[in-house]
Amino acid sequence: MVRRQQENVFGIVDTKVLFQLLHCSVDEAAAQPDLRDVDWDELYTFSKQQTITGVVFDLLMRMGGKETGIDRKLFLRWFKQSDRIQTRNDLANRHAVQIVRLFEEKGFRCCLLKGQGNALMYPNPSARVSGDIDLLLVPKNLTAL
Repeated sequence: MVRRQQENVFGIVDTKVLFQLLHCSVDEAAAQPDLRDVDWDELYTFSKQQTITGVVFDLLMRMGGKETGIDRKLFLRWFKQSDRIQTRNDLANRHAVQIVRLFEEKGFRCCLLKGQGNALMYPNPSARVSGDIDLLLVPKNLTAL
């Protein structure tokens, strides 16, 4: 991904920088890695494979966006991908609210689990890729069962 010295188990070069990026992605107070030697194409490809494209791009924007040295064409492609992720998350959030309301009207208590719930732990919850909405449902009136 970054400095081209040796491959590792991730198929990228510098796992230290990768983990620093991921740490910064979820903790705004974490120290930012040195991005001078980043292979941006490799990082973009890796982030797509790991479904962290939006999260990493959000961090790059917080670190200065285009001023990080990323190629303009790749920056725009990454921006477009991240925008799609945020749009899908906005839609998923609206659907989650509708579904919870529907189940509550039918006599269930709901707890949002995993993806959409975990996203709230990120500095930008809409940057996280989510595939579905997971709910825990408990009947409000157990004696009615």
